Amino acid sequence: MKYLLVIMLLTGCADKLYSVNKRINSYQYIPHGAAKDFYKNGGGDCKAFAVIKYQELLKDGYDMKFVIIPKEKTTGLAHAVLEVDGLILDNMNDKLNRASSVKGYRVNYETMQLIARK
Repeated sequence: MKYLLVIMLLTGCADKLYSVNKRINSYQYIPHGAAKDFYKNGGGDCKAFAVIKYQELLKDGYDMKFVIIPKEKTTGLAHAVLEVDGLILDNMNDKLNRASSVKGYRVNYETMQLIARK
């Protein structure tokens, strides 16, 4: 995985992911805020952040998965993030972390299928 991150840095992929993550993270966290109203309302909940990042990166051909973390370490609540090519894009953190460093998460296939239909 360390080599994948180095390759991504060399090709500029990590720069693109960091840029999208940071830009979308500049919006406000709104509990229960939907992705469809994200830009109108100036933000959304963690699931909406993941969906918006997915939509932004879809055209670039990344391997992406919606991930649910059953118990996020700082809040103790369930949390949604986007995994892109083995890296986690999280609305609570501008830094890109390796997916392998996140414990106890599962892919949310239901969300992936809903987005794929749109």
